[in-house]
Amino acid sequence: MSDFLLDNLPDAVLQLDNFGSIQYCNAAALALTGYTKSEILSKSNYFLTTDPQDGIKGAYQLNSALANGKHRVQGWNLRSSGERFWAETIIVPLYENENQLTGYACIIRDTTEQKENEIALRHNEERFRLLVEGIRDYSIYMLDTEGYIITWNQGGQQLTSYRSTEIIGKHFSIFYRTHDLLNNKPALELQTARLTGKYEEEGWQIKKSGSVFWAGIVLSAVYNEQNSLIGFSKITKDLTERNIEQAALRQSEERYRLLVEQVTDYGIFMMDEKGRIASWNEGAKRIKGYDASEVIGRYFSMFYPEEEIFNSKPAYELKLAHQKGKYEEEGWRIRKDGTRFWANVIITAVYNTDRNLVGFSKVTRYLTERPKTRYPFLVLNNLLNN
Repeated sequence: MSDFLLDNLPDAVLQLDNFGSIQYCNAAALALTGYTKSEILSKSNYFLTTDPQDGIKGAYQLNSALANGKHRVQGWNLRSSGERFWAETIIVPLYENENQLTGYACIIRDTTEQKENEIALRHNEERFRLLVEGIRDYSIYMLDTEGYIITWNQGGQQLTSYRSTEIIGKHFSIFYRTHDLLNNKPALELQTARLTGKYEEEGWQIKKSGSVFWAGIVLSAVYNEQNSLIGFSKITKDLTERNIEQAALRQSEERYRLLVEQVTDYGIFMMDEKGRIASWNEGAKRIKGYDASEVIGRYFSMFYPEEEIFNSKPAYELKLAHQKGKYEEEGWRIRKDGTRFWANVIITAVYNTDRNLVGFSKVTRYLTERPKTRYPFLVLNNLLNN
């Protein structure tokens, strides 16, 4: 190969004699090492290192190339400035007439950036490993492709009481109840994660002691750079306390619902944010004469006299309840049979935890007679406000 072609190669190329002394170097070798041609020529093939044992290593490399047809090595090297760089070096024996050794070709490829990226990746992986192992609020561990546990963190030990030496190598189905095992649930979870990338649910899991806890789990498929499945990650959070609180809340809500539904002295019902009826109790049925099936989904103005509907009074009441939190008055209402009755009504705005309006509650109390001195004032007041 001509010097012109060698000088245009991106990798450093050296030609060595039979004893490893450099006889030729291309332009890339000068650029890589920082030495001049006169400084490089006649140096040995290990001139870029400072290890006192590299003379022995240099001879070994030549012998290895001679015995195997090629010798490949990676390691740190030094430029003339003392700057370190990582290089892959390939040494190949050269022959004349197929059997007469004439020297060696030495190719040096600078792979410093790749090496530094690998080191940074290992450092990041080590930091991530230490982070995961130190987490105590979540059980975070890896499974192989068959579901056998291959890593374990402090959170897993704290949650289940298993030490890493007790659990690594065991199948993750060890945390599942007999009922789930009979239904092949662990295998179905792995299959779902394999097909969709993730399986997520809440359910019962078992500790080392045999006691159960309510857990939130996320099982994710893990793939390598070639997009081949190499295992699964599993994150488990103990939600027992939250589950107990939610169960208590549901029981409280159920007791409240039963209480409201059975009250007969007050008409109590819920409306959505548009004023459509969403619930109906016995008191509302007794006072107004409608069954729940006749009113749910309808606008609550159906209980108002025609003149108040004409003046958009029901919508005005919702507006005030929304603005002030509550609207209260006494006025005429209409029963199913068309008769009127005098009632005290309270409309209260209902908000969710984000303070967004989700509807209204309405409480109606039947009054046996209308106060004669108060009614004209209420009518006048309503007309002025409308």
